[in-house]
Amino acid sequence: MTENIGQPEIDIPLHLNNLRVGERYTFYLLNAPNVGIRATLLRKWPASPSYTSNVLVFKVISPPTEVSLQLARVDRITQSYIGPNTYTAGEINSWLGGRKLRRKTRSRKKRKSRKKRKTKKRRGGRRKTRIKKKMIGGGKTKEEIIAELKSKGRYDEWIALGSKFGLTSDTLKAKFFLVRPYKYYNVDGKIVNVSMVQKTYRDDVDNIAVFKQLYVKDPTHVDQSKFRIVDIKETLSTAGLATCTGLAMIIGTKKFMTHLDAGTNIQKIISTVGMLIEEEEIDPSSIEPIIYAGDLDSRITLQKAKDICLSVGIPAENFVVKNVCMMDTVKI
Repeated sequence: MTENIGQPEIDIPLHLNNLRVGERYTFYLLNAPNVGIRATLLRKWPASPSYTSNVLVFKVISPPTEVSLQLARVDRITQSYIGPNTYTAGEINSWLGGRKLRRKTRSRKKRKSRKKRKTKKRRGGRRKTRIKKKMIGGGKTKEEIIAELKSKGRYDEWIALGSKFGLTSDTLKAKFFLVRPYKYYNVDGKIVNVSMVQKTYRDDVDNIAVFKQLYVKDPTHVDQSKFRIVDIKETLSTAGLATCTGLAMIIGTKKFMTHLDAGTNIQKIISTVGMLIEEEEIDPSSIEPIIYAGDLDSRITLQKAKDICLSVGIPAENFVVKNVCMMDTVKI
């Protein structure tokens, strides 16, 4: 990835979904809001009983060291990159006038014939280089956007939410702008997909006044301390198993999964699974439960998973226990 190629740093919304592992950011803490920490994000995981807040693990550039940090301690996060790799940086630089394009290589035959026709004056002349023109976004100007906000009575609300612009482009054909992972509501309350969000208006791309962000939840996900039962053709998943344990099994024509933490009451789960076994007319000794034990101290929740299985008649020799990292997503 290439940094600082002609654009100011942009503000990243403080949510785990907006932070990508492997990307480089600048972190500003609540107790030192004017001091930026340049670091590369290595890992991230949501809040759990062991961590009261979302946790980030990143590698500080100078001095090189690995640091864990709760997201609740962060005042703001910025990023000075506008492309995910060197190719994108080159593409954007070319439109910003930061790079000159070389002439296309001529065939050997054409070069020889041209060389014969050259005069002394032309040999001593300066070689011209074609410069690619800067492309314009083609969207609304900043004044037009503000005028629309005021006419629809949402200007004050937009200012209160940070006066942010969502950036997209159909003309600036850099790879970064072809990916639009963030969903926001626009002035009309409709959902728009954007490549990035910042407070600064950019003339070279399309700008959209955005309001609140829309977070799309994985429909297969099982929340912490919850359980779900679905048809056997569907998928269930969970993640963040640090001190927690996941329990999954196929019961007849159904799939079951639960994400157990230290405070989970397993009596309701035992009752539900027992009734499901009766409804499906399944012999409990034929069920092979998969137990996903977190890589930290998950002894309490691991025992809960075993107690659930034993209480409904599943023998211990059928247990399949797998140790997983808190960053792993497990599925059934």
